[in-house]
Amino acid sequence: MTPEELEAMRECVEATTEGPWEDRTDDLTDEVYVVHDREQVLFVASCGGKEDPRVSADAVFISTARTNVPRLLAEVERLRSVCDELTRAYNLAADRFMDVTATANRLQARLAKVRALHQPERFSPGGSIHCTTCGKVEAGGVYLGQWPCPTIQAIDGCVH
Repeated sequence: MTPEELEAMRECVEATTEGPWEDRTDDLTDEVYVVHDREQVLFVASCGGKEDPRVSADAVFISTARTNVPRLLAEVERLRSVCDELTRAYNLAADRFMDVTATANRLQARLAKVRALHQPERFSPGGSIHCTTCGKVEAGGVYLGQWPCPTIQAIDGCVH
């Protein structure tokens, strides 16, 4: 339903006689009708004879429409407002998600570069495995270091 359609409904309601309206049955003619004012009995609509069960339902519908339609229009406005708020919140969350995803991708790329620098290496045949970046050779050819090195342990969450 477009805003113009809602506005046309609102104008239609505002142009009518104030409510509440009520349905009545004329005891003499058995005709069902809708009135506006209990004191002056301002005639709103004739619905037909009470022998047709739909006539009473029509009268109830017409008489309650003057009160119900404004309430329905207000509820549509409220729900549209809620929908607008939810759309704004969704868009904000989607933007933040995209930012977080981009940051996570950048961090993954940086971690891949750090991992590329810290690779396992065997210094001598049969020797222990050490990190290519963190390990070092001391005098006498002794290779110091460990695998996984502290950097890889920190990345993997193994440091205590």
